[in-house]
Amino acid sequence: MSESIYLDKKIIKAQNSIVIIDDYIKDQQLLLDIENDESFFPKDMGSEKKQLKTGNIYHSENADIFSPWMFWDGWWNSPADTVKKRLIQAIWEDNLPCDTSELCGFEYWTRKYSPGQYLPLHLDEDTFLYEDEGKFRCPMLGAVYYAHMPVRDDQKPGYLEMHPGRLSIDRDRVFRNKPSEDKDFESLKDFYLKNQQPKHKRDIITYRPNRLILFDAGMLLHGTTPSGENSERYIVGINVWHKLEPPTGYEDKTFYFE
Repeated sequence: MSESIYLDKKIIKAQNSIVIIDDYIKDQQLLLDIENDESFFPKDMGSEKKQLKTGNIYHSENADIFSPWMFWDGWWNSPADTVKKRLIQAIWEDNLPCDTSELCGFEYWTRKYSPGQYLPLHLDEDTFLYEDEGKFRCPMLGAVYYAHMPVRDDQKPGYLEMHPGRLSIDRDRVFRNKPSEDKDFESLKDFYLKNQQPKHKRDIITYRPNRLILFDAGMLLHGTTPSGENSERYIVGINVWHKLEPPTGYEDKTFYFE
């Protein structure tokens, strides 16, 4: 947005911060339950090196890989009755910059990336709104959690690259979301490339088990380098959505609900 729609100084401070906390989850039972829950992570993300070629490629149950965008309205509205929800509460209960009454809830997903796979440059956004109307809308805050499974010395799971400087995007700006549409509009991909920073200016964050990263995922450009040989990445993404800007998947129940 060209101007923040949030007036709360705590929210603005959180949006202008990158917080990294190591060895975050102390609850050993939760860690064990994540490890033993066969449905927690998808078994794989296919053979494509570049992930997320389209925003909702893994959302359909008929897709080759089913790893959907999920949504939970939070522990203050409904019980944390799955392992994923328990993890969300453990991460956000002490890190929210506003009262829970201001929130819609949490969008979340899990991924298991194989050697060579990576996430291209992007902002986290309302993928359903973009695919339907070409409009950009983003969450209030985001988190990336690296699961606690150990990394051997010979593994190189890759890096998260954060491009400095929150971007300015007009609220509900319309982009060209399909190649055949009006060329007078630029696509989100074109916008990302235009605003990317050279490598020496990017913040590099190492993949480390049980590491939590909190940042403004909807306004800070980010992506990952490819996982190295013999390496796997276990990642949980969680976005916080405010009532001022609810995601369309929440309003029309397009999200997957556990």
